[in-house]
Amino acid sequence: MKIEEMACPELRLPFVNNPIIYLPERSLLAAVNYSTTGKDANIFLINIAEMNDRKISLPQGEKGVYGFVKGTDGKLYLGTHSGRLYSYDINRSELTELARPFPKGQMIWGGGASSGGKIYMGVYPTAEFCEYDVKTGKTAVFKPMPEKKLGFYANYFLELPDGNILISIGGASSVLLIYNPHSGTYRMAGVGNHLSLGTFAGLECFFDEERIIVSSEKGIGLFNWKEEKLESGFLSEEPPEQLCGIIRGEDRFYGTGLTSGILYELDRKGCRVVWENFPCGNSFIRKLHYLRDGEFIGLGDNGLFVRFNIKNKKFASFQVRNESRNGISIKMLTKTAGNDLLMGSHHINMQLFKINISDSRSVSSLNKISSYSGQINCGVSCGDKFYFASYVKAVFYSMDTAQPFEYGKNPVVIGEIGKEQNRPIAMVSDGKFVYIATGANYGKLGGAISVFNPESGEINAYRDFVPFQNPNSMFYHPASGGLVGTTTIHADCGTSDPKADSAVVYVWHAGKTEHTSAPWKTSSLNAFDLSPAGRLIGFGGNKLYRFEAGTDGNKYYLFDLSSKKYVVRDWPYQEVRCGIFMDERCFYGATSDFIFRLDIETDKMFKLENAHAASLFQKISEREIVFVVEGHIVKKLTIN
Repeated sequence: MKIEEMACPELRLPFVNNPIIYLPERSLLAAVNYSTTGKDANIFLINIAEMNDRKISLPQGEKGVYGFVKGTDGKLYLGTHSGRLYSYDINRSELTELARPFPKGQMIWGGGASSGGKIYMGVYPTAEFCEYDVKTGKTAVFKPMPEKKLGFYANYFLELPDGNILISIGGASSVLLIYNPHSGTYRMAGVGNHLSLGTFAGLECFFDEERIIVSSEKGIGLFNWKEEKLESGFLSEEPPEQLCGIIRGEDRFYGTGLTSGILYELDRKGCRVVWENFPCGNSFIRKLHYLRDGEFIGLGDNGLFVRFNIKNKKFASFQVRNESRNGISIKMLTKTAGNDLLMGSHHINMQLFKINISDSRSVSSLNKISSYSGQINCGVSCGDKFYFASYVKAVFYSMDTAQPFEYGKNPVVIGEIGKEQNRPIAMVSDGKFVYIATGANYGKLGGAISVFNPESGEINAYRDFVPFQNPNSMFYHPASGGLVGTTTIHADCGTSDPKADSAVVYVWHAGKTEHTSAPWKTSSLNAFDLSPAGRLIGFGGNKLYRFEAGTDGNKYYLFDLSSKKYVVRDWPYQEVRCGIFMDERCFYGATSDFIFRLDIETDKMFKLENAHAASLFQKISEREIVFVVEGHIVKKLTIN
């Protein structure tokens, strides 16, 4: 067996979910890029007058900095996905770790700061929040939600005029808390006032001294914090799409379209487009600041700094130095049909790359491929086109792999998959149609299998094909013409309580679910591949709750598509991350530490090679597999 490196595709590090901070006294804009590998995460200080940037590296292992605020001492405070709290002193160029308030795997998901010298950070999935005192260095942690329930985000903190802190918690349920810094106590806001918070995207900004603008999928509303109740919106008509990142500019408000990236102006008269078509699909959700007299500055989700004026139409921009080869892990890797090409994508940056298999040459679209934010999850060839889908909003695209990447032209957006779908899971083709498995929107149950007809351009979504469940996998079986895969009983990111007892293996054909069953009772069932003869293989355990520990990876199953029967066997090794059938007997897979071959006829496992975090196995010939290690390096395995 031979393993050799093929490529390490280039990308641009994304700026997602974490806010940007405007420092007018320094003429700087501060931001932190996202990293999934824990490598190449950086603070960027952008000089808005000179149009250049300075980069400060974060410690190895740090990934997301969704809590990012300025303290009363002028320092920048960073709350990370590792649960740590840092400060950055711009004058001394010093990054200091201050505390580890969340050491049990909770990810800091939002932050805030008060005029009283306190820093606040909230987490996912427990919705705990902490208060850090800038003067004393003391940290207090609060647990407002039930300990046994998970899937909560504490991510919006807003200081009220009376000195209290309004905290928005979303996810599995939506709650507004009012925290009193003087007493160290909190209470639920709006109890008995029939608040409907289920669709809130979050707190935006103050409308006036007593009311705060809140946004949702259904429009814009006002929350009166004194009376603790919702009021009708201030617009004469609702905007054409959901708006986020609403800011105030003199006597008007401005918000960014969630899917289009368009900047709208809002006042009592309604909602008007004031800027659109930002370069290369960059979106500025929660990433714009208003200066004066119609002028804005901002940083796009792909790292484009902009300075523009909606009155005189002046525009200037530059791309920050956020190129990398190791900062974001690869999400999709698939061989296209009929040519010597691999198509791939990274997490959370809406960029694509292609690798020529024969010479390992890699070409990346360093620009985004559409104005949508999110990531490309899966793809497949059909006819002379390559089709793929992205999260969020389950957006469907096509491209000509023989042509260069060009924003707005190649690839092109076909449309959003309907029926409240959000996260693409898998995509297959029978040569005539494309089939897309998707999970339902946040807080919803009922994923879909959608069928795309390239000739007519129509997409038909079959939602709830397994009632109250979302798909985890999907494979096409040419001999029967059917689809087979597995499910989970959970909503996306645990944002809704399950209604089903167990995940299942499903068999689907011609718009109808023909069979569901399970090898064991579990909340989530995986599958890694389907053999040509119709044997589905998956690994796991009888875990009944999403975050339950200690029962994963203790057995594997083989499901026979013809008989609908299972063979279940012990698996006394590490949890399996990925794998594929190379023939009817030999399954090649990977744990976190090594690559193995499993003979499913004899139940014998052979350890082949040490490999760290191998993933995304893809068969490219009868004796060759490509896969990813360390998140970002593409390698090829040749079988002797």
